[in-house]
Amino acid sequence: TQMFDFANTKIGPGGAPIRTDAGWLLLIHGVDHDPTRGKNGWQASWRNRYHGGVALLDLEDPTRVIAYNPKPFLPPEAPYEISGGFRNNVVFPMTGLVMGDELYVYYGAADTHTCLATCKNADLVAFCLDGVRP
Repeated sequence: TQMFDFANTKIGPGGAPIRTDAGWLLLIHGVDHDPTRGKNGWQASWRNRYHGGVALLDLEDPTRVIAYNPKPFLPPEAPYEISGGFRNNVVFPMTGLVMGDELYVYYGAADTHTCLATCKNADLVAFCLDGVRP
């Protein structure tokens, strides 16, 4: 079965895990492939779309997933993420930095821009815990 609704092709890390009281918060990227997508960006047939996702890993055994949300927390939506780029429909989380109770997520958009998204660290942990707990 497929863990993430937004990743029918692959998932991968999006930076080093972030320690929280609930577990290691792991930013990921997920790729969905749709063969009906046509020309997009510079390629004649770019049929992939990248999203930002998140999972929560056990503090003592980070090979164990505590929770994950099958929905993306950072889908490609903004104009600079979905069009006019080198590869469109791409959001690729690179790293997350904790600043107080805020999480700063630096990410690539459309393989053209470097961007910053912020959220409350606790909100992203809650987003995981509201998802699936294997």
